Amino acid sequence: MFRVTKSNPATEADFISYWDTGRRPPRRRPELERSFKAISCFDTLARACAKAMEYQLGEHVAELDVPESVAVVQSHTGHIDLEKTTPGELMRYIIAMHPANPETRVEI
Repeated sequence: MFRVTKSNPATEADFISYWDTGRRPPRRRPELERSFKAISCFDTLARACAKAMEYQLGEHVAELDVPESVAVVQSHTGHIDLEKTTPGELMRYIIAMHPANPETRVEI
């Protein structure tokens, strides 16, 4: 699982939901509010990098090993919402950091 971050190393600020930053969905629908309260991730590094570049979300991608205790809501598009967790907990699940720009990525 992969989360786009602005920092490397990532900080708790990189794992704050849209809701907790004060953003609200354009329409008041329960599924949109749930998604805004969750932490947004992606199923592949390539998808996270593509979204990071497309929407200028950040320069880095944190690779996460998330335990089963964290609620995961995955869509068919590869987008994942993490629920029932905190930024501090997510920091402990980082297993690697990657550059979001594929031109600067070094494969080993």
